[in-house]
Amino acid sequence: MANVIRPALHHVTIKTSRLREMVDWYRVVVGVEVTFQDANNAWTTNDGANHRVAFLSVPGLRDDPDKTQHNGMHHSAFEYDSFADLMALAWCMDQGCGRADPNPV
Repeated sequence: MANVIRPALHHVTIKTSRLREMVDWYRVVVGVEVTFQDANNAWTTNDGANHRVAFLSVPGLRDDPDKTQHNGMHHSAFEYDSFADLMALAWCMDQGCGRADPNPV
């Protein structure tokens, strides 16, 4: 399919009832900075884009106890320069180097 235009993924948006915890976790784990935030939303980036991971905290959202039985995104992933970099982050989180809850969702 040589004629297919292959755009780069620009951002993802995550709904959450735990906005502060999510922003804090992504700040520690992938180094995002907040580019916009209000009471219910935050846009974050770890590069030159205006946002890469956005969070929506719409009033009334709640955890879904049956989420494993519903359709939806399974996961997203970030690529580190090396396995050693990933393991250094894992060690740091295990030792409490970051302030974020290691399991915010």
